[in-house]
Amino acid sequence: MYPLLYVKSIAIGLEDLFQVSRVDLVELPEADPFLAANAIRGERLFSRDAYSATEYELYVLRKAGDLAPFERERLSLIQGK
Repeated sequence: MYPLLYVKSIAIGLEDLFQVSRVDLVELPEADPFLAANAIRGERLFSRDAYSATEYELYVLRKAGDLAPFERERLSLIQGK
């Protein structure tokens, strides 16, 4: 996990770069498994090591897949079904 000030400075830099008022920056290892899975479904812009990045993406998808039945049950309970 990176220090909060470091993450905030990256977010501010991205806001300036893209000229938007807000950027949500999430560290994937700290994110909800389903948010992480949705994030990696996008296009990879950069990685120092493509093999390690792909391995991590498979780990995230496997983790989300393992938890999917529990997530469906949780959503069902919330919706009262």
